[in-house]
Amino acid sequence: SSSKNLLIEGSIKNQKTNEKIAYANVAISGTYIGTVSNLNGEFRLVVPESLSNKSISFSAIGYESFSKPINEFVGRVTISLQPLDYQLGEVVVMPDSTLLTLLRKAYKKIPDNYPDYPTRSIGFYREYLKLKDSDFLYLSEAILDVYKTSYENSIDGQVKLLKSRKSVTSGSDTINRYQFYGGIYFPHKADIVKRRFDVLKPSKEYNYSLKKVDTYNGHEVYCISFSPDDDTKAGLVGEFYLDKESLAYIRFEYCYNDKKLAESDNDKLFNDLKTIENKKIRIYERINGRYYFKSGFSKELFLNKVSNKLFEISDEYILTELDVDSVRQIPFGEQAPYSTVISDVAQDYSLSDWKDYTILENESISQSLFIKKEQADSLLIREDLPSKREFFDKLFKYIDLLETDITLAAYPVSVSNGDYALHLNFPDGGNLKYQSTSADESLSFQYEMAIKYKLSKYLKLFFNSGASIISSEKSFCNNGGIEYSIPLKTYGKRIFYSANAGYGFLKFMKSMGEIDNEAEFNFGGKKLDSDKIEAFRGIKLNGMRLGSDLSFQISNFWYLKLFGGWQFNFNQSEKVRLEEKKGFFLGLKSAEENLSGEGVDFFLNGEKSSSTQFHFQNYFVGLGLKWSF
Repeated sequence: SSSKNLLIEGSIKNQKTNEKIAYANVAISGTYIGTVSNLNGEFRLVVPESLSNKSISFSAIGYESFSKPINEFVGRVTISLQPLDYQLGEVVVMPDSTLLTLLRKAYKKIPDNYPDYPTRSIGFYREYLKLKDSDFLYLSEAILDVYKTSYENSIDGQVKLLKSRKSVTSGSDTINRYQFYGGIYFPHKADIVKRRFDVLKPSKEYNYSLKKVDTYNGHEVYCISFSPDDDTKAGLVGEFYLDKESLAYIRFEYCYNDKKLAESDNDKLFNDLKTIENKKIRIYERINGRYYFKSGFSKELFLNKVSNKLFEISDEYILTELDVDSVRQIPFGEQAPYSTVISDVAQDYSLSDWKDYTILENESISQSLFIKKEQADSLLIREDLPSKREFFDKLFKYIDLLETDITLAAYPVSVSNGDYALHLNFPDGGNLKYQSTSADESLSFQYEMAIKYKLSKYLKLFFNSGASIISSEKSFCNNGGIEYSIPLKTYGKRIFYSANAGYGFLKFMKSMGEIDNEAEFNFGGKKLDSDKIEAFRGIKLNGMRLGSDLSFQISNFWYLKLFGGWQFNFNQSEKVRLEEKKGFFLGLKSAEENLSGEGVDFFLNGEKSSSTQFHFQNYFVGLGLKWSF
């Protein structure tokens, strides 16, 4: 303990059998502070000294709750809970129709049973990879500050990384498809109720059955099992506990069925891993009349088909402190991005001292059972894999700094109607003559792609390039500069406003058709000799470019983007372009010349003209998709 905190630790057991009670709730009565016991029934709770006059309550499904004053705890304690057994005659038999009606009521009551206001909490998160029943290969832990929106919706919230530590064995990533991307968002991802998983609705694709009636904290609870109605469908198999009085979900235990496991194995990066077992637990706790996501555990046992070894991977989270009064969002600059990998930013495990934080006990970690590098190499690495794994690690870190936009832009470019003619006379005596008729046109459409490099959360460098989507046009856009983003909504589906400034180059050209060519000639500094030559007329511009956009998140990494801007042109030139159209495609050449160039005569309705009759209105608009971590 420190001067301001008391450390209370121990284990929780069944009073009759002496068996350890896993995932039992441990809470300081009348507060939002607590923890849960681990798989071995052990717990560790840091208590502010100001609460030393309070009591600690212990509870678990099927057991009588127990409470003890904090000032009576001395040293490491053992808490024994009295089991409460129901007789078979007390088990309720419920018809399917009645059960489905009950489940529909429970689903509709989510906003009543869970917070209809935002919350802010402190929690402990752990992720690890280890040999089955043996040593750790990878371990990362974090103290998280979590902002969660109201349960009236399924919108995710925000996460701030307060502290982190790691112990990573060299080589472990070579068999690990789990880079734990988004691991620190576990408090949001694992919240089944908040996210409205299909199994809660109740879905017609699931079968439900009332297994038994149990008790928790003096309340009767229904234990309801579920599974897909068709074994050939991917889905979840397990059970959940429903409070009989409030119809609140208080605990879930489930796993993936064989179909979903097969899909998961097919998604693995190197296909060297096969899942053998998987289990997930989600626990909710009632505090002052509302239910909160208290803890979550995910564990998977898989076979490395290269080394023929069994490995265990796990995510664990416990909520330790909760704030419900005047809750504020986490500022955007302090939010951890979804792509955060704890081991990339954490300090070494041996250098950390978290005595003032409540963490989930783990006896193996406390005994520092970390595998040695030599053993890890023999168990994990195959000859061609390390370089591949390192390559992907570096690639992902680089991609994390990039954004990509794919958009469709509309440029208001008016083209006067009329009969046009282009006569080209070459010094060697040859000539080409083109004729075309144009109707009034007002827009030029281009597909564009932008690459952006993140200097910070707010500032980016970008380069954008585009080309016409119509084959009869020869238009393009190239521009680059700097962009500043302002978050308008930073939880759930995020919204950003961005402003950018840079320099742009534009070209708008229209085809005047193809004609046969019989001789080689020089044009625009190039020698053209194809049997068919196509001509284009238009304008080229360059100048300062200003723009802005709104981005609306539609998935973890994709955004819908609406944008517009203005280009202040410093230079404009009237151009003629010739392109070879016959021959090997890699050898086809093109060249451009000013409309005022020697030997170039341009006519509109029979009269010579010094203008191609293109008029750009200087602004542009568009929409598209943005990809970003």
